[in-house]
Amino acid sequence: MQPNHDSSLRTWAMFCHLSALIWISLALVGLTLPFSNLLGPLVVWQLKKRESDFVDRHGRESLNFQISMTIYLLVLLFVAAVGILLFLTIAGGLAGQDQGAIAIVLGIMGGLGLALLLSIFGIFQLVVVIIATVQANNRSFFRYPLCLRFL
Repeated sequence: MQPNHDSSLRTWAMFCHLSALIWISLALVGLTLPFSNLLGPLVVWQLKKRESDFVDRHGRESLNFQISMTIYLLVLLFVAAVGILLFLTIAGGLAGQDQGAIAIVLGIMGGLGLALLLSIFGIFQLVVVIIATVQANNRSFFRYPLCLRFL
């Protein structure tokens, strides 16, 4: 393989991973685009998968991880929504009683717990994507943890 060609393939393999982080830059400017973590890897992989097995493997791995993270996030949000509905039902029944203050404190703790869990989720995603990007640059392959294999 020619040095320039090898460098180009490593760059595209790195983009397969880094493009998943587009949601961070969108969030910083106040835009929320659902599933934006999937769009970048999908586009890069579709454009470059036929050029190299190396880029194809990295693209598939990145996309599988992002699909997995999206599924996990949707399940987490569903469980949180059910928890919020249960909390509101219980708190509504306790309104005006002595236990109402306890319900409010529990609600605040639950909200903080959810915020912490979502933060950990985002940091985990950021860290493993950076690790995968470095591995791609080093001509290595990285298997994401907690990744369901769809492709």
